[in-house]
Amino acid sequence: MKPGEIPKSAYTEDMARETREHANADGDKLGNSLDDAWIHTKISSKLIVDANTPARKINIDVVNGVVTLRGTVGTPEAKAEASRVATDTDGVKKVNNLLRVRAG
Repeated sequence: MKPGEIPKSAYTEDMARETREHANADGDKLGNSLDDAWIHTKISSKLIVDANTPARKINIDVVNGVVTLRGTVGTPEAKAEASRVATDTDGVKKVNNLLRVRAG
């Protein structure tokens, strides 16, 4: 089972700790709740498999269910798609899309 396919009910504190470590290394900010780590895992996984979003260039901050997307994308469509992916993720209360569009 891939990380993004883990149901919330099966997501453990150990998984959350690992997610926080990876997120911190990537420059992402995460709240301390299990939900925030799970939301980060889900959004990251969705962006990685979405051909329209450059997942590795998008920072995903999740604090108390509020997602902030930071970084640079190549098109307005990629910015909109990243926002849609985050908004459509269970548990997300709000999305702040701070992505910048920079072609090339």
